[in-house]
Amino acid sequence: MKINNPLTKLCCVYKIKSMAEPNKIYIGSTTDFKKRINQHLRMLRAGNHYSLLLQEHFNIYGESDLIFSSVEISDKFNVVEKEEEYLIKYDPYFNTAMPVNNNGRLRINFKGILRSHYIKTGEYLSLSDLAHAMTNEGLFISFESARGIIHRHLSGKAKGLRCELLKFLMSRFNIDNMNEIIEQ
Repeated sequence: MKINNPLTKLCCVYKIKSMAEPNKIYIGSTTDFKKRINQHLRMLRAGNHYSLLLQEHFNIYGESDLIFSSVEISDKFNVVEKEEEYLIKYDPYFNTAMPVNNNGRLRINFKGILRSHYIKTGEYLSLSDLAHAMTNEGLFISFESARGIIHRHLSGKAKGLRCELLKFLMSRFNIDNMNEIIEQ
């Protein structure tokens, strides 16, 4: 493993790149570059990284094949939007995400999920409660980022859909069919 940035506690968009297969990359964002690298490595070493493609690559080539580098320094309020720009620009191989089709407007139906949850359980959750849960789960670096993603999906301006978010929603709300989450 190689880290290409001396400033490790850094809010940035970052890249994980394979030395053996340089066209295979992962794009992410963080408010603490060093901490996020360690989270990735912990999951990879344990064999349970949420990107199955990155995990498979790690299992074959090992830790020494991966290069971690910051791509763009940002503030915590804009880093997720910057990440989305890089996800669209590079379509990274290791990111397991479902793209939003602007014509089909593929997006998460957050209000429908919460309404269905209330009907099933009687437990009322607000969009803010959901944003806090997504942040506590580690899906987003801040409450503001999570809330921003929710609002972008509600307004139809979302540019991507992360598989980790889908898995969390399906697990948290006991949803078996992804069509219950997606609004088309």
